[in-house]
Amino acid sequence: MRKLNLMTHGKSRSLFGQRLQQSFQSLYVLDKIIQNNEFKSIVELGYGSGILTTYLATCCALSKNVCKLWSIDIKDFPHVRLLADIGGGLATTIKADIYAEETIERMTENLNSGKQSLLICDGLDPKSREIELYAPYLKKSTIIMAHDFVTNPDKPARWCFTKEQVPWDLVEPYQPYYDLSAELDTRMGCFIKT
Repeated sequence: MRKLNLMTHGKSRSLFGQRLQQSFQSLYVLDKIIQNNEFKSIVELGYGSGILTTYLATCCALSKNVCKLWSIDIKDFPHVRLLADIGGGLATTIKADIYAEETIERMTENLNSGKQSLLICDGLDPKSREIELYAPYLKKSTIIMAHDFVTNPDKPARWCFTKEQVPWDLVEPYQPYYDLSAELDTRMGCFIKT
C-alpha cells in the first residue's frame, strides 16, 4: 500500500476534487490565522483554479462576524464564480489586472474599511512585488500572506521568493505564524504591515 504524503508540494494535492495549488499545511496555518482574528475583509490576489477562493468563501460564510471576500484574477474562470457563491453573497470574484492602479486603489480601500483585514498574495511571480505594490496603501496591522515564499534559500523553486526579497521596510514577520509556516514548510509567508 502506498503511503500518502500530505507534506508534498507536488501536483497531486486536491481539495473539493480540484487541484490545490497551496499545501495542506498552508491551509492549516491559514485556518489558525482566521480563527484567531476577526477579519472584516479578505482580498485574494490571483485565484487560479479557485480552490483557495472556495475555502476562503466557506470561511467567510462560517465566520462569527461578517467577513467579505474579494478574489481577483486576470483570467475569468466561470466555475470560480459559481464556487464563490458558497459565501452567500459575501464572496466576489473580479476579472482584473492585480497590478493596475485602479485595482490596487479599490482593493486597498476594501481592506482598509474594516477593523482587521487579510491580503493574500498569489498572483504572478514574484509575490514580493504584490507586497511592494499594496502594502504602502494598507493600514498598520493588516495581515499579509504570500504564496511561494521560502525561508530556506537552499530549497527555492524557480518561482519562489526568499527573505532577501521581502520589503522589510513595509512589513515584519507575523508571529507565531511566520515561524510556524517555516517549520511546516508551507511556502506561505506570514507578514503584518508596519
